[in-house]
Amino acid sequence: MWIVRYFKSTKLYRKLLNEIRSTLLDEYFEEYWVRNTARSCGENLVASLGTMVNNKTTIGNNVVLHSTKVIGTGPCNIGNEVHFGGDVKILTSNHNWRGNNLPYDDIDIEKEVNIEDYVWIGANVVILPGVTIGKASIVQAGSVVRNDIPPCSIAGGNPAIVFMKRDLNKHQEAKLKKDMGVN
Repeated sequence: MWIVRYFKSTKLYRKLLNEIRSTLLDEYFEEYWVRNTARSCGENLVASLGTMVNNKTTIGNNVVLHSTKVIGTGPCNIGNEVHFGGDVKILTSNHNWRGNNLPYDDIDIEKEVNIEDYVWIGANVVILPGVTIGKASIVQAGSVVRNDIPPCSIAGGNPAIVFMKRDLNKHQEAKLKKDMGVN
């Protein structure tokens, strides 16, 4: 008992307690900020510190955003049951490099990004404007996605290419079990 009283009186205990409180508050405020910035947001959102979205972002149910940043002024649609690794960047607009000024002019070219249901995006992925990542796909960590990824694909690299397909029947069985509440 005296050890607990001693530990509670130390600076280390107070510092640890403040760190836990700060982390919990930061995550709460991050989620609050995302919900109030996005165009729409479903249930069970997890948004860790550093997550940013624009006001044209729609987020489905059961989405996990780990320091994900939606950069640009274009729309971004994130489906249901989507999981992002840390530090993913989604670009939704680009500069007009075909204009009269060099290297580019003041016009932003917006292109919609769509991430469909049941997608898993690895850490440090960059998704360029105009891309659609198909349902139940996986994007390998560190990839640069500049072209559409078909449903049930596993893609990676720079630029990301499909190197494997997922078993569609297995995915549908897993989805059915989840919808029925069976583990």
